[in-house]
Amino acid sequence: MRTPTTVATNDVDVGASSQRKTFYALTRFWVFYREGTSVKWRSKQEGGTWSDAQIAFTSYSGYTLFGFDACVVDSEVMLLIHDGISGTDGTVGLVFKKGTLADTGNITWSDPVEIVSPRVKYNWSCYHVAKAADGTYWIATPRTTPNWVSPYAYYKIYSSPDGITWTERYSKTRVGGVFEARYVTSVILPEASGAVVYFIYIDYEENDLYWVKWNGSSMSGETLHSLTNKLAIDAVHDNAISGCSDGNNLKHIVWIGADNKLYYKNWDGTTWSSETCLDSTVTCTYPTIGYVPANNNLHVFWIRGAQIYHRKYTTTWETADQPFGTSFTNPVTITCDIKNNVHLGAVWREGSASPYSIKHDRISIVLYTISGVTRDSAGNPLGGCTVWLFTTLGKLFVEEKTSDVNGNYSFNVGDNTTQYFIRAHKDGTPNVFGTTDRNLVGS
Repeated sequence: MRTPTTVATNDVDVGASSQRKTFYALTRFWVFYREGTSVKWRSKQEGGTWSDAQIAFTSYSGYTLFGFDACVVDSEVMLLIHDGISGTDGTVGLVFKKGTLADTGNITWSDPVEIVSPRVKYNWSCYHVAKAADGTYWIATPRTTPNWVSPYAYYKIYSSPDGITWTERYSKTRVGGVFEARYVTSVILPEASGAVVYFIYIDYEENDLYWVKWNGSSMSGETLHSLTNKLAIDAVHDNAISGCSDGNNLKHIVWIGADNKLYYKNWDGTTWSSETCLDSTVTCTYPTIGYVPANNNLHVFWIRGAQIYHRKYTTTWETADQPFGTSFTNPVTITCDIKNNVHLGAVWREGSASPYSIKHDRISIVLYTISGVTRDSAGNPLGGCTVWLFTTLGKLFVEEKTSDVNGNYSFNVGDNTTQYFIRAHKDGTPNVFGTTDRNLVGS
């Protein structure tokens, strides 16, 4: 069982999922998080320690950093930052910034671009950023008119070919009603190739799914998809829904119903599947879903009570497990890497009082193994040995296992290029053989 690592601590309770994101790229884990008036990041290699914090963005003078969204495509990171003045009639801007990741853990950043700055109510966690397969940048965000004058709120979508010049592509407006902009949250789902992008979002009053589609040149009209198990009104924010697209352009959605159970369904752009209950316990919160292109598997994480759970889909949904252990202190707002072939990382906040901890762990995608047999000096299999796996580069500790009664051990690794070596030990035994200084790779 792995032990989650602490990325950073915060004196302020930054509980929303818009306060932290994680990705795996260039053989490093990356975590972006809010601390005070700044968005910061740290990174580390497998088995290593977290780097010193570096600043990606600092709030403009007189403004308040409410949160951010982030995504990584190949070696490019994109940030969408909500920076504004508190109050129902405060001026709030959305700032876009992109950077190029380096395998050293550094990022080369572009200048920040303020996309739009209409007056809005708090949009705590409902703004989203993505990059389509054709290279177009997309953002989706709720907006509220000054002083909430009818038409109250609108959901807007913008695109940009370069991250500098932005064009409004869609706007939803409601006249009358009790439409709160901060409770319109969405997912952006680009197709695996081309320019097509789907936007699935939730209406505060009805708690159903709506969607629009960008076909490469224009946006479709809004379509309603009515849920059988609707979202509770007070759940329609802050990880209310999570989604991803797979290599077959199937869209996958998870959400928490009004009954506080966890639900899933998928959609091919024409037909919706039936709704599947992934957890019937009535204390579910904060679902997040990720996709593994190499084996077409889905991974869903969520919080049940004060524990983190996980389910994997191969050809069917496997039984729920707890890959990050069972020792948590008030975990909230878990979010995971939306797509990865090597490590699917997850990040969440823990703590009941200051200082709060930002925690991280990962599931390694089991594509390759390194295995062997521990033996005594006579060459006989020797069971019950402690076996350690290290990376050849940097001699970084990766994982510890115990060989079975026949001396067999096996480690799961995410690729067949990273080189490793093995060390083993057993109390009372001077030498354990079957270990090696040779460079090993997964097979």
